[in-house]
Amino acid sequence: MQAKQSTEIGRLLSACQEDMYFDYDKRIFRYPDYAPYLLIEKYYQETRHFPLTRLRLLQLIDQDAKKKSDYTRTLLVYLKNNGHIMDTAQELFFHRNSILKRIKQISDLLQLDLGDYNTRAELLFHFKILDCARALGKSEALMGLIH
Repeated sequence: MQAKQSTEIGRLLSACQEDMYFDYDKRIFRYPDYAPYLLIEKYYQETRHFPLTRLRLLQLIDQDAKKKSDYTRTLLVYLKNNGHIMDTAQELFFHRNSILKRIKQISDLLQLDLGDYNTRAELLFHFKILDCARALGKSEALMGLIH
């Protein structure tokens, strides 16, 4: 049953034509990798909304789209690198001081302490929620929450 569920959600995510925050071009869909998406999808089916609690993240994404500031990408790379500044700087081809400045600006915009592991884990989960919403064709409904 777990294999079937993870295959179904994996195929849904990998077939999405929109830009996604994570890479879903895998041939094997392992349950531990896709369990969060199954929970998100089940929550959406039961409540008709996504478990998104950080609306400021949506505002950051919206601001990026309008101003081409690319803070969302910086944040995601920082989160994927578990808060390591040097790894983030190397991946984005920025100087570490530039990344420190950007992370401070993002932290101020989100009004969150990005140095806290739980905050980073929560934001990473929120990016999975956004990908799941895109795969289900519901991203407009999410962005409508900030307008």
